[in-house]
Amino acid sequence: NMVLVVLIGGIPIAMPTVLSVTMALGVNELAAKDAIVTRITAVEEMAGMDILCSDKTGTLTKNQLSVDQPTVCEPFTASDIIRIGALAAKREGDPDAIDKCIHDTAVQQKINFEEWEEIKFFPFDPVGKRTEATIIHKTDGRKLFCSKGAPQVMIDLAWNADEIREEQERLIDDFAQRGLRAIGVAQKEGDDGKWEFVGLIPLVDPPRHDTKQTIEEALRLGVAVKMITGDQVAIGKETARRLGMGVNFHNAKVVRSQFVEGIPIEDIVEEADGFGEVFPEDKYRVVQILRGIKRGPFGGPHVVGMTGDGVNDAPALKVADVGIAVSDATDAARASADMVLLTPGLNVIIDAIIGSRKIFQRMLNYATYASATTVRIVTTFGILAVAWQFSFPPFMVLIIAYLNDGTILTISKDNAQPSPTPDAWRLQRIFGMGSVIGLWLTISTIAFFCVIIYSTFFDTLAPNRPMLSTKVDDICYFYGTLEAQNAAGALSGDIYPDCVGLTEVNSDCEESLRTTLPYFAGEDQQAYNVNNDCLSGYVTTFGFNRVGSTTNAIIYLQVSITGQLVIFSTRSRLFFFMDMPSWWLI
Repeated sequence: NMVLVVLIGGIPIAMPTVLSVTMALGVNELAAKDAIVTRITAVEEMAGMDILCSDKTGTLTKNQLSVDQPTVCEPFTASDIIRIGALAAKREGDPDAIDKCIHDTAVQQKINFEEWEEIKFFPFDPVGKRTEATIIHKTDGRKLFCSKGAPQVMIDLAWNADEIREEQERLIDDFAQRGLRAIGVAQKEGDDGKWEFVGLIPLVDPPRHDTKQTIEEALRLGVAVKMITGDQVAIGKETARRLGMGVNFHNAKVVRSQFVEGIPIEDIVEEADGFGEVFPEDKYRVVQILRGIKRGPFGGPHVVGMTGDGVNDAPALKVADVGIAVSDATDAARASADMVLLTPGLNVIIDAIIGSRKIFQRMLNYATYASATTVRIVTTFGILAVAWQFSFPPFMVLIIAYLNDGTILTISKDNAQPSPTPDAWRLQRIFGMGSVIGLWLTISTIAFFCVIIYSTFFDTLAPNRPMLSTKVDDICYFYGTLEAQNAAGALSGDIYPDCVGLTEVNSDCEESLRTTLPYFAGEDQQAYNVNNDCLSGYVTTFGFNRVGSTTNAIIYLQVSITGQLVIFSTRSRLFFFMDMPSWWLI
């Protein structure tokens, strides 16, 4: 029986259920904050995330672009560059922010698109980094190729790239220093014509009003934010300066090497505040490098989050510990992500971090509680069995396991306090704290048991109850006495024929008494000799008599009630009365 008690009590059978329910209800809370979790275990990673690689456009900035004063090459005019840029943009369906901005500017300038017919259109390619449209003038039949995209790509496309490169790169740097994103525009007349660089369209994408405060909150929570952008490094630095971020930026091409000037790439990536001119494979590489660095929370690897919105971001979202698809993400990005945001901006990510840490704290509190109660059950009944041959009904331990762990499901709605730093499963701390609390509870139960059997305290409280004569050792010696054997023969000679008319101890009688124990000694509630020295059976010690049943009930209530109250200690950072639990838990 006691082996079964220890086995039942030593296995926290409700742990998988409690943790799963806690995460499921927590995911529902995150959904109410516009963060849809697509992989339930991502809640744990989000709680432990210490690095967030964030896209600039649309996450840190408003993604509400406007055109600044463009620069052009002769013989083109400012009106020409807007017209050509708009003709190279997607004007129907669901255009991206850049296409919509340039097209709206052309409409404001009353540029007529009706005189041109679009024959073919190539949308933006994240590798080629440009769009291209083939159009024909409806009146004179002129064929024109229009293209816009990354300025360096458009310069390289021009027939006179070497002549214009220095001047245009200077203009690009000037725009970048002002935080403006430059879009290059080029055109070609006819199939046999040469590509001509038209000029640069600077776009303004102001930071969100709450981004600076949100980044400060992220840093307070122990989460470093790294900017990952396809724009020039100078634009990233200027945006970071406005947001109060660090300005240690690198061109993304550095991540394609193992060492840079003798410095390991891991050190460079870890210390960087951001990367510019990033290709899709560079995002993947940055996340992969960060995850491999063993300088994360509590000596483990970094837990890396990554935001993305396009098809090209899917590999990086997949490899990140927490892939986060922003509000306007494509289906491919959402399918690769662990979390999908319904609201633009970084603020919802911070809400998700805080919410995830609350969920994790609830699971941590329960894990500590489960460790404490497991240690308590095993050590308490182990000591009682060895020292006092106490036998506890396994059914009562099952009741404790089901009722206590069943009601503890309410911890999934507890008012948990989020950790101020990234969380992790510190098993040594959990088991250590659980063992301390469990041993303290063991001492309380052992002391309580000793008061019951060695004192008259409870007899005084309840004077009308039967005399508390609980046997503290085995009963083997009792059956070996001539008095017990003669009493058995006189009272129940038909059941114990070997015990009739004895003048000395009979071994057959002793064996017969021991075999039919409940029918003899259990009925008389004997006060047994405490000096016996061999293991006893369950039925006459603490089982089939009134004293034993009462003792079992008292020990059950003490173990059950104090075990249930442990959760109020494990959920608190200091003293249990300093943190108000939820009414569900109460």
